[in-house]
Formats: sequence, structure tokens, C-alpha cells
Amino acid sequence: MKDRTQTEEDIISAVDRIIKREGFTALGINAIAKEAGVSKVLIYRYFGDFDGLIRRWTESTSYWNEQILKVNLNQSPPEMVESVLKGYTRSLRQDITRREMLRWLLAEDTKTGRLVMEKMEQNGLELTEFFEQHVSKEGDIKALFALLTAGISYLSLMEDRAEFFNGIDIRSDEGWERLNRMVALILNRIL
Repeated sequence: MKDRTQTEEDIISAVDRIIKREGFTALGINAIAKEAGVSKVLIYRYFGDFDGLIRRWTESTSYWNEQILKVNLNQSPPEMVESVLKGYTRSLRQDITRREMLRWLLAEDTKTGRLVMEKMEQNGLELTEFFEQHVSKEGDIKALFALLTAGISYLSLMEDRAEFFNGIDIRSDEGWERLNRMVALILNRIL
């Protein structure tokens, strides 16, 4: 017999699998229970309701994960920010769950979606506040991050639907390297 912690992890993993396979719109207590091999009553007992389960999934799947946030304080401010943005780009391009989450948040206005966005916003603010302490005070770091991460997010989503954007092959590493070079140029000029 599994313990509660393991069962909760299995349920959270079931959420991930459904998202990767079918997207956020396929999520529901019945689908998650079936995927996890548990009763929906158990999900309600462990998580309270669907929003509680998704909130827990969000906490276990940080949007700004540790892989992205590996910052070398010995780097120059532009290099530190560039490193985080490259990590963000890599994580979006490699993880369909992150892209599906963004699509869902853009397409649906739900209580659960607002909870997920609040968590993403909180994590993003922590990141930009960290950079505000370590980089030049001349620029508006929050506005800079908003513009650059929005561009990266949009192009990552477009990569699933289109091969080119403004003549740049967004399905190729070479195309993304071009974009990364421009991000570095912007950062070096502003920071």
C-alpha cells in the first residue's frame, strides 16, 4: 500500500502527463483520477478541490525553475541577465508543459488560471527584484524583463505553429542563436 505522499506525487505526475499529452483543457478531476489510477474522492480528500490540486501542481512545478535561476554573481550584470534569459528560452523550448501552460493561461480566464498566474508573477517579481539589487539602476529592470520574457514566450509558442517569424527560423537552434545575440546586444547597451 502506498503512503499519502507517494499517492499525492502520483496524482501530480498524472496532471503533468495529461498536460503534455492533451493540454490544459483536458484537465478535470475525472481525467486526473483515471490517469493516476485513484478515485476522485481521494483527490478531493488530499487536495480539497480541483483548484487546490492545480495550486499544488503549480507549487511543485515552478515556472522559473532552479535550472533557469543559476546565476553567477561573478559575471557582469548583462551576462547574468543574459544567462537567465537563455535558461528561460531553453526551458520553454524543451518543455511542452510550460508552453501548454502559457497557451492555457492566454486562452482561458479561470480561477485556477489566475492562481497559476499569481504564482508565476510572484516568482518573476522575486527574480527581477534580485536583478534590481545586482545590476545598474539606470534602466527599468522590471520593464526590460517584461518585454524580453514576453518576446521569448511568444516566439516559443509560435515555434509550435510556424517555422519562421519575421524571416527567422524559430524552429532551429541557429535562429534562436540569432535572437540570443540580439538580446545580449540589448542588455549590453542598457545595463
